[in-house]
Amino acid sequence: MYLENEYDFIANTVPPEKSTYPDGSDVGVFSFDVLENAYREDNKFKSDEHVTFQFWKDQYRYSSYIMTTPNDLSDYRYTLDYPEDLDVIKFIYHELSRLNLYGTVGEIVEILRNNDDIRKYNSKYKQGDGWKQ
Repeated sequence: MYLENEYDFIANTVPPEKSTYPDGSDVGVFSFDVLENAYREDNKFKSDEHVTFQFWKDQYRYSSYIMTTPNDLSDYRYTLDYPEDLDVIKFIYHELSRLNLYGTVGEIVEILRNNDDIRKYNSKYKQGDGWKQ
């Protein structure tokens, strides 16, 4: 998608409130030139942690494309931000190894879908919690 079009930025989990992907499946694609330009010119968005805010917040300056899934999977979480997340990730890793799976989004979601207790373990946290914008 990025190579075949002229977008400055393509992502699948920003803005968080519109994401349909699981938290932990974050992908963002942009060129170094775009990043360097943003750093030089967009002082209001400078951040040490999240360098892409300006790309999806300033739609007039940057062309962006936000990818979505046909089914909303945003209630699934396998990112590492809190202690509970580590237990969920360890469980997913164990299941992927046991089942000899690669670890695609679909495979991971299926593991969580079939193990409701582990899925609920870190469900109190929502995508975008704690972001400094």
